[in-house]
Amino acid sequence: MSDASTPLLQKRRLLIAGALTLGWGTAFTEPRRLRVALPDVPPFSAHSASGAPRGLLVDWMLSLAGVCKITMRIEVVPFARANHLLSLGAVDLIVATPSGDNAVNSQVLGEIAPLDLVVWPLDGVDRTLATQWHGVAVGRLRGGCLALEIQSPQFVELTALSHGLRMAALGRLQGLCASREALTHLLKQQGQSEALRHTPMLLQRTPLQVLVRKLLPSELMQALQQGVAQLQNEQRYAKLHRQWGLD
Repeated sequence: MSDASTPLLQKRRLLIAGALTLGWGTAFTEPRRLRVALPDVPPFSAHSASGAPRGLLVDWMLSLAGVCKITMRIEVVPFARANHLLSLGAVDLIVATPSGDNAVNSQVLGEIAPLDLVVWPLDGVDRTLATQWHGVAVGRLRGGCLALEIQSPQFVELTALSHGLRMAALGRLQGLCASREALTHLLKQQGQSEALRHTPMLLQRTPLQVLVRKLLPSELMQALQQGVAQLQNEQRYAKLHRQWGLD
């Protein structure tokens, strides 16, 4: 081997040794591009007219990528599919509320913010008690609003909350169950001024959590945990909440 090639060989050895020291292994010597799945629930995450992801949680994830100095590929998927993709190892990060359906082989990195799940009347009848929804036709995104199941409403599974409004117009639904922000956004967007005058029933306040695939390198997990904590300290979610007009 010539003397000219020796410095290059030494440099390569140093790079590999550094990667191993960090615990990334030779497979992670290049920057990781984390795969993120977010639920298709406007205004949290949805597709823009061009098909690009947009929404409050999209902006929050991009903030997390910035503080952790990593790149992310964010895709918006049907509400119930994110947990499934994480279980399969098809994505690395999701955002979800605690439930028995949370992905196996996943770990909670931290909480983003509390989320109010409500049941919004669409038939003009305010129901302030959970028991008053017994036997009533309520639309929900598939796998959501589990806390209302004990009251035995007539759940109608929806792929999009907007479908519930069309069903309500036909008299096939009396209410919708989802987060307060999602329903308020939908009703305003669809010009449902009459429904907005009614009071939704608070079903539960639950944390919005970041879940990560357990098999990620420990150093990357630690960096993500620190990033989530930093965004909490900076009240990034609250600031984005205001920017999206949700206060």
